[in-house]
Amino acid sequence: YYQKLDDRDKTKFLKRVSRFIADKEFRALDGLQLTEEMVVLTSASAIQLTFGLEYYLLDHFSKIFIYPKAFYSRTSKTYNKGETNIMGVVVLSWKDFQEGYANERDNVNLGLHEMAHALKLDQLREGSDSAFTEYMSKWQLIAKDEFIKLK
Repeated sequence: YYQKLDDRDKTKFLKRVSRFIADKEFRALDGLQLTEEMVVLTSASAIQLTFGLEYYLLDHFSKIFIYPKAFYSRTSKTYNKGETNIMGVVVLSWKDFQEGYANERDNVNLGLHEMAHALKLDQLREGSDSAFTEYMSKWQLIAKDEFIKLK
């Protein structure tokens, strides 16, 4: 995604990634060592998803937890690859996050998927990007019929 941006947008993207990193708390769990790569790539997935928006920091989400692989969720009582909760936490399996970017053709990208949940929950809050919220409402009406057709 980044490689396809022009120079001006690459600069904007990097500034947004840097700001996102400064705004969040990142934690590796279950014996995983947090690396700069993990922090940058998870942040870049959020910026990739929100690049066209004015308000892109997903303000409600202050913590990003990274497990080495699928993890047991006490909330859902299941093993998950990712989770986004209303308490402001995005949780990711690093293995599955990496696989999501490694295989561009399977249409499965854990980073984008979980950041999309965060974006949707963030948009429910007052002070979010109103143009996006309005667009999203219209899109959901159209998409509902299309999803029914796909099933």
